[in-house]
Amino acid sequence: MEKTLYRLLRARMSKEDAWKEIDYNRYMSTEYGDYRTEPEVDESLKRNVAYQIEREINRQLGVQGVLSFSQTWRSGLMWSHYADEHRGFCIEYDTTDMAHPNLAPVSYRAPRAIKASDLYAWKLEKDDAAKKRVLDTYYYSKSPEWQYEKEWRDITPDHGLKGVEYRMSAIHFGMRCDRSVMSSIVKLLDNNDDIDLYAVYPRKTTFRLTRELVDRDELAALAIREPGFLMFRKFDEAEPSPILAEPVNDDSDPT
Repeated sequence: MEKTLYRLLRARMSKEDAWKEIDYNRYMSTEYGDYRTEPEVDESLKRNVAYQIEREINRQLGVQGVLSFSQTWRSGLMWSHYADEHRGFCIEYDTTDMAHPNLAPVSYRAPRAIKASDLYAWKLEKDDAAKKRVLDTYYYSKSPEWQYEKEWRDITPDHGLKGVEYRMSAIHFGMRCDRSVMSSIVKLLDNNDDIDLYAVYPRKTTFRLTRELVDRDELAALAIREPGFLMFRKFDEAEPSPILAEPVNDDSDPT
């Protein structure tokens, strides 16, 4: 385990500092005895090393960005949890027009814990298969209770707000989405016909959600318009016309 910890520490510090960290762990474990001869002290050392390994893994892998999707727009629970109880909207993206090498489905059966043997094989033996198992467990595993989400994840090198490298293909409006929100989005799209707009509603005989295309022209007619006083203010504050910028001399002789 100490060899694995050493490899992890070397990613952010010198050899000397890495060994100092390991020696410090040994020292803390020998406060009540010798870890080389006393089993209880040895167990204490193992726990300390395991804690340090977990901390280093989170330090290295926790800085990545995780973009979460779902493969379905029909989940009533997700509309309730993530779209303000059907008042929001769901954006659909096309994933077929460009490569997304880190886009993969979440596993709801994978183990939560990363195996120490996989960490050892990855960091000390440069085993690519072991590395994949570690990354899959860390980024793409989730409790079976979340299986209804049918989640997919894309991993990016760093986290934070940034543009999405996916082409928007549709917007689904929740059954309680305000008309003003819908019309404003239509106005923002500016007649972009490549993006389909759907209204989502439940079927009359079942709880299953369905959808139908919305009338863009009808929604555009409801769009919020700029108040008249703001429009006229623009005229008042406009720059003078270049033609009238110079004063006219009425006394000048036209000849």
